[in-house]
Amino acid sequence: MALVAAIGFTIAFAWRDSLSQILEKTAENLGYTAGLGSSPLFMPLLTTILGVLLILLLSKVFSD
Repeated sequence: MALVAAIGFTIAFAWRDSLSQILEKTAENLGYTAGLGSSPLFMPLLTTILGVLLILLLSKVFSD
């Protein structure tokens, strides 16, 4: 179990920079569209919402 967690952490770390850049650009574009400008809270909120939706989707897929 610890080995699987270590591999998962390594994979997540490898994707971190790419996903961060994508989310920053998306938050910037959506922030200006929503009239929020460059609010420092918009990217963490967007990341949290997307993460929760992904967790819900994965839990539904793997619960069968």
